[in-house]
Amino acid sequence: MDNIPVNLNPFLVFFGPPGVGKGTFSRLVAKEYNFDRIVTGDLLRREVALGTNLGSKVSSILSAGKYVQDELICDIVGYIYITILLYRNNIGKNARGIVFDGFPRTSVQVQYLKGIAETWGSKIYCMNLTLPVNILIKRLQGRRVCYSKKVENVQICTQCDSTYNVCSINDGEYVMEPLLPTPQDIQKVWAIS
Repeated sequence: MDNIPVNLNPFLVFFGPPGVGKGTFSRLVAKEYNFDRIVTGDLLRREVALGTNLGSKVSSILSAGKYVQDELICDIVGYIYITILLYRNNIGKNARGIVFDGFPRTSVQVQYLKGIAETWGSKIYCMNLTLPVNILIKRLQGRRVCYSKKVENVQICTQCDSTYNVCSINDGEYVMEPLLPTPQDIQKVWAIS
């Protein structure tokens, strides 16, 4: 355990409604400023794919279209963060901080993250991203794709004449209009102490 950093730099958390650009911002910040990035959805999918005990529990919850309980999310984030990121792979050693994508979502998860931050001597900085509702609706409507993935018309696919269906944007195989907010879209930044 000697190779685990004693004092990590900031934890960044992006908050905001669907379509505001939380995932995009977290990706850009992690890349630009050399932050590690923990994506809760990726962690959940990984546990399911590996067939772990946690993954088995998560799989049935996700299949039912429900949110995973706080206890399971915290177990996964804590295990991945502490055991894999810091100890096994030593990834956190050279990073300037950690960007959390999709975590925390509840007050229980906030308290858990505060506990991790206190343990490692880090501060949590929250970025609240906002946009007018009409722009969010327009962006979310832009997440519709045809199964043939040929997008030229906003209403009907020109390749197969079917109407668009809401896509899963998490797997990266669909082409969509960019959802990147501008710096003016950021309302405020504050630290949780």
